Amino acid sequence: MSVQNLKIMSCNINGLNNGYKRKKVVHFLQKIKSDIVCLVETHLIYKDSHLLKRERLGHLFTACNSKKTNGVLFYIKKDLAPEKIFCDEDGRILIIKVYIQKAPVLLVGVYAPNNKQKLFYKKLTRILAEYGEKEMLWMGDFNGVMVPKEDRDSKVKKDRKEGRLPGSFLREIQYWELYDIWRVHNPTRKEYSYYSHRHGTSSRIDLIFGTKELVGKTEKIELLPRVLADHNPILMKLRVGYKRNRAWRMNDYILKIKSHREKIRMGINNYFKDNAKEEMKEGIVWDAGKAVIRGLLIQQNSIWYKGKNKAQLELLSKIRTKELEIEKEKGTKTRLQGELKKLHQQYEQLIASEIERKVMYNRYNFFENANKPGKLLAWQIKDAKKKPLIMRIKNKGETVTDSQQIQKLFEEYYANLYKKTQGEIKTISQYVEGTNLKQISEAMKADLDKPIIPEEVIRTINMAKVNKSPGADGLSTLYYKTFKEELVPQLVSVMNVVLKKGELPESWKESIIVLVPKQDKDLDLIKNYRPISLLNCDYKIFATILANRIKQALAQIIHKDQVGFLPGRQVNQNIRLILNTLEVAEKDPNRDLALFFIDAEKAFDHVRWDYLEKVLEKFEVGHQFKRAVGAIYTNQRARLNINGQLSDYIDIQKGTRQGCPLSPLLFIMGLEILNVRIREEKEITGLKISDQELKIRAYADDIVCILTNPLQSIKKVLDIIQRHGDISGFIINKEKSKFLVKNIDAKSCKKLEAAADCEVIPKVKYLGIWVTNKNINLFQDNYVKVWGRN
Repeated sequence: MSVQNLKIMSCNINGLNNGYKRKKVVHFLQKIKSDIVCLVETHLIYKDSHLLKRERLGHLFTACNSKKTNGVLFYIKKDLAPEKIFCDEDGRILIIKVYIQKAPVLLVGVYAPNNKQKLFYKKLTRILAEYGEKEMLWMGDFNGVMVPKEDRDSKVKKDRKEGRLPGSFLREIQYWELYDIWRVHNPTRKEYSYYSHRHGTSSRIDLIFGTKELVGKTEKIELLPRVLADHNPILMKLRVGYKRNRAWRMNDYILKIKSHREKIRMGINNYFKDNAKEEMKEGIVWDAGKAVIRGLLIQQNSIWYKGKNKAQLELLSKIRTKELEIEKEKGTKTRLQGELKKLHQQYEQLIASEIERKVMYNRYNFFENANKPGKLLAWQIKDAKKKPLIMRIKNKGETVTDSQQIQKLFEEYYANLYKKTQGEIKTISQYVEGTNLKQISEAMKADLDKPIIPEEVIRTINMAKVNKSPGADGLSTLYYKTFKEELVPQLVSVMNVVLKKGELPESWKESIIVLVPKQDKDLDLIKNYRPISLLNCDYKIFATILANRIKQALAQIIHKDQVGFLPGRQVNQNIRLILNTLEVAEKDPNRDLALFFIDAEKAFDHVRWDYLEKVLEKFEVGHQFKRAVGAIYTNQRARLNINGQLSDYIDIQKGTRQGCPLSPLLFIMGLEILNVRIREEKEITGLKISDQELKIRAYADDIVCILTNPLQSIKKVLDIIQRHGDISGFIINKEKSKFLVKNIDAKSCKKLEAAADCEVIPKVKYLGIWVTNKNINLFQDNYVKVWGRN
């Protein structure tokens, strides 16, 4: 493509059989100079299509019916290499494939009927199950609105659901991850594309939907004056003047086909037979092998794709031939109809397999279980994660909408976030050594350091979940499950080299960072996205083995006040304890109680590696285990995935990777020092129950300090946190840290707020549960409100 921007226009033209109107429309289009034009309700029949051919407007594609009704057409500039993919006999659907920056994009022109819309959109779904591409633009007159309250205006009050697009269509839009582009760019604006004089209603039924990458490249979208018909044309400008940079991901489906699977198996065997030599470093051989196999996977996928299309075309030809035979047959048609039924069944099976593959790649699963390293908060962002589209970012008081500038801002933010924090190693050592921690036993240490064996790797692979997003190498979990026999011997060697020598394969140092929007936050701010690292599956197998080893040891040496990520400990233990403390204070009005809910600012991302190294030494983990962790946390790099585009590499010099099985365990090891210092500080007074004094509870970085005599205690708590932060990188977010108090008067609350620079509030959300200072409100604040939303 020579152009830097594409202009795309869509309009309901309400007939083109009048000669004057055709001239008027052509004149208008030549003025607009669009690269892609979609016109619907053309009312043309095929024999009259030549009347609309205009070389200056581009290549003409039409979908017509036998009567002068309906009709869809496209004008497309030849530079885009347009190709007709499908048109229906009713003249309501026309699908064209174009190439933008050498990448295929499917253009879907739609003129929807006023009635029987569910059947129409079901038909469209079936068509796209066969022809759909990763990047698509749907455009035309959809004869319905997305949200009646926002997209329709009427002088007469009507049912709020009247005129709304059917739920089946809305679900299909979600499945393909398509966005109403005009609404994305105009979230609160009310404009309408059609006015009905008969009904006195205005509505926005002329729409353009796009996949997130295309939405991200949309520079402008607007409704033009209604001068051609009773509908407003929609004009959008698409920025295409920069290089696409996307992550490759293997197609798991080809592993289900024996011929392709065995060719890949042969390729793996041949590669390691020729290259796994004693003089070659295991990590280099392993990484080079992944590159070779990637090429083989791409080749086999291409062969499968071409074969799949060929099979479909042959079946369609046979079906049509059989239909003609039936039409000509004058006698009994039972035999021919049975043969036709079998052909239809074969075709249905072929389409069903294609749909299955598309479901596997359903991007709703892209961030599954990928919030913090665990499931609790992943559930909380279930809805938010479906649309990680970043259209605008606030920067220094200005709103940035250019996708390249947005990407640059994210790169700068995360490069600075992960930049190494300078500190004195001696100071770190003195701080860590001065903390009273339990050490790992010699028996546990031996278990941590023992060589990794094939059975351990196989067990981990068998337990791994499929259909999860792979890392930068694009190789899936199913790949490792399918070729365990061929890969495990080499993978075991690579892992043991990491344990013995600390030599990590280069590919294990890479990750792709995806950004998960935080719940109920301003998503125009970069800080309100949570970075999740997509890591290579082979690395995750290794990290899982290390995590399984260390968690058994940590369960015996980490204090029970920490309930995160350790066997036998659950989040409800902390919730129950917090409720119990409030109950105790409720029964004794003389007990002043302050619960200090600490919010750590990007806790996992700020952990200093040199601090982590000293913590491992203090816990006395095995030398080989420590060496392996040290290799992991050296010279990491990552690329950000923003609206489907990969950024340049940024260096990672601190933080534990969210998405790594080992990360949360390393984090709680580092946090244990803070917990111990608060727990053992005599100037901090906790809640005494029998012979027990409760001062602190934690679920990973969700920390609650339980304080009596809070004015004195809070000062010491903050001093300890400040000292710990200077050493480890831990930063308290005072704006989000809150107090929940019991039996404390308003005057004392003001003093507490002043002392801590944190707010006292009547209700706190802790680990997904709303907590107030009266447990009697628990049912109302949680169950009743949730039920009311449903």
